[in-house]
Amino acid sequence: MIQKMLSQRVIRESKSPWASPVVLVKKKDGSVRMCIDYRKVNLLIKYNAHPLPNIETTLLSLAGKKVFTTFDLLAGYWQLPLKEESKEITAFAIGSELFEWNVLPFGLATSPAIFQAAMECVVGDLLGTCVFVYVDDLLIASENMKEHAIHVQTILERIEKSGMKLKASKCWIAREEVDYLGHMITPEGVKTEEAKVDKMKKFARPEDVKQLQSFLGLVGYYRNFIMSYSKIAYPLNFLTSKKNAWVWGTEQENAFVQLKSSVCSAPVLRQPDPETAISGARPYLIYTDASRQGVGAVLAQEANDGEQHPIAFASKSLTSAETRYHITDLEALAMMFALRRFRTIIYGSQVIVFTDHKPLISLMRGSRLADRLMRWSIELIEFNPKIVSVKGKANVVADALSRGGCPLIDPDDMETGDMPNIIGEVKMIKEGNKFDTSEWLGKLRKEEGWSEVIERLENGEKTGSVKFPGIRKGIWLDNYMIIGKSLRNTEDENCSRLVVPEEIIPSLIKEAHEGELAGHFGTEKMIRQLNKKFFWLRMRARVENHVKSCQKCLYTNDYTKMVAPLTPYKTEYPLQIVACDLIDVGLSTQGNRYILSIIDLFTKYGIGVPIPDKKGETVLKAFIERWAIGEGRVPEVLLTDQGREFCNEHFQKFAELVQMKHITTKGYDSRANGCVERFNKTLMHTIKKQNAVAAEWDDQVLFAVYAYNSVVHKTTGDSPMFLMYGRDAKGGLEKIGDD
Repeated sequence: MIQKMLSQRVIRESKSPWASPVVLVKKKDGSVRMCIDYRKVNLLIKYNAHPLPNIETTLLSLAGKKVFTTFDLLAGYWQLPLKEESKEITAFAIGSELFEWNVLPFGLATSPAIFQAAMECVVGDLLGTCVFVYVDDLLIASENMKEHAIHVQTILERIEKSGMKLKASKCWIAREEVDYLGHMITPEGVKTEEAKVDKMKKFARPEDVKQLQSFLGLVGYYRNFIMSYSKIAYPLNFLTSKKNAWVWGTEQENAFVQLKSSVCSAPVLRQPDPETAISGARPYLIYTDASRQGVGAVLAQEANDGEQHPIAFASKSLTSAETRYHITDLEALAMMFALRRFRTIIYGSQVIVFTDHKPLISLMRGSRLADRLMRWSIELIEFNPKIVSVKGKANVVADALSRGGCPLIDPDDMETGDMPNIIGEVKMIKEGNKFDTSEWLGKLRKEEGWSEVIERLENGEKTGSVKFPGIRKGIWLDNYMIIGKSLRNTEDENCSRLVVPEEIIPSLIKEAHEGELAGHFGTEKMIRQLNKKFFWLRMRARVENHVKSCQKCLYTNDYTKMVAPLTPYKTEYPLQIVACDLIDVGLSTQGNRYILSIIDLFTKYGIGVPIPDKKGETVLKAFIERWAIGEGRVPEVLLTDQGREFCNEHFQKFAELVQMKHITTKGYDSRANGCVERFNKTLMHTIKKQNAVAAEWDDQVLFAVYAYNSVVHKTTGDSPMFLMYGRDAKGGLEKIGDD
């Protein structure tokens, strides 16, 4: 084994001061696998923080896909060479000999993140649209065979260019069903893998804790297919605790049998249809189940056959405090858990929550609620669900969905609780996509210059120049490619940009500058945002002319004096330092006067919260609910000025509770908290440009914040949304060309 790796040059002899032990593990076929125990090394090395993709999110991103290909890389990690200075850290000892790796080894805790980042770089702009990567496993998914052929060819070319190699025996091309990450991917949805189900069927009754943990690990992989998994598994999880004696009773036997049965008869999880959910034609449906053992939920949607089909299941065990909740609080907890759990799917869509607990409707209507219910009722504003009381049928439907599909509920069995208008009337966002990119290629065929580019590309030419009106040296075919129904500029190796027809350019610039989700930003920000996805010649001049002629910008923008810069606070990761400030905007029609502005100094991600006054309790409540606890963004350090709204016993107690350091600026120079002051200025300019009625400013805060977080920031080179959450905002320009 060692000689083979030496001949392959994946390892070499070493004189390193490091040495990790080798462990030999027997495989199922009787052969031996060599594993290196890097546990002590992993405690000392720096980790690559690149996130691995969420498997569930990937599986829910395949709506409309009908043709699939999977690629597996040949000895994946070994295709990445190590830097010379890193090799000695990987050293391992066998007998009296010492060796070290020339390539990325298995076993290092940082290896998966490094390889994931490398593969995402190889895939480029197709990532998350038609190509999905999980370490060394690639999935290509397309809506039809013609489109699929283009996607597969593009990825193969990029893999070849990167120098990586695929394992032919594990590549499946242009299939209707493929195995990916332990799931069967089909045009209808996601199914359990037959091999794993067979293994589940043959699993014998556990005789000790170790065997039970193996069973729970196996069945837990498919917990998203099981309604109320945590509730069913509760008696088994009870036995895994060291505090509890091993007693296999009736409850454990029933749970064991039920979990095996649930996996073996698991339904197909359908893909969500966001368009019909947003329009309200087929809203998302949530059914919840609450008990003292746990809460569960199923997300469903009506399909073309007129029946509801499950999209995902979710469940959680209760904490000791939650087990003591009143039944109404418990039912409300189940609903809030479901909304939070399915947030990435349902956000911005119409949602109906079904419950057999009628008092839950009062959560939407009541004004005098206990603190916990009041907090949840405020959080519900974000989801705006319709709560429907069903006469004892919610659990029946959930049970039916766990087996596949079920008919719609009889309207006579329903009582609804509609969402009150708490935040006032927010202007409606125009539905539909103004820009049908499928027509752009046809429009470009009629334009001088582009018509020749398209014709020559379609004839198979890949190099050479094309004379172009007003361009002295012309343009190069090497930088262009026809993908699907669009012409794309490929100068940037990491992405391909849509070439925009002349007649579309003015309206696209206007949408980027003045659209419902835009922020009237300046030339530089607009260029950075447009350049991510679009291409046309003389983009800067066209954008600059539009910005200079915008009447709202001319009226609102002010002159900025040049001053000596201050030394900025240095941050190395998100939520290391977060800054807060108050903006006095003036009394609104909804009774608010201030905006609490909060910004993370590393990612530049910010929010604005309208509040009625600047009492310490009011400011702290907004900070906790909209940033720290409600959104899970507790910072290490909070930076504010010395105002009493921040420097008080309430903030001090909260800081001690969450172990947050609170520091203040010195003196009265607002520039000492420059990042938040710049954010305030951007926020107020955007609100003024978007708002016709000054007293209705609080309706515009959400839109202004969204616009700010969506565009590329000059300092970081990425959008605040991307740096905070690892994804770009979906809406506005980001939706154009997704088809």
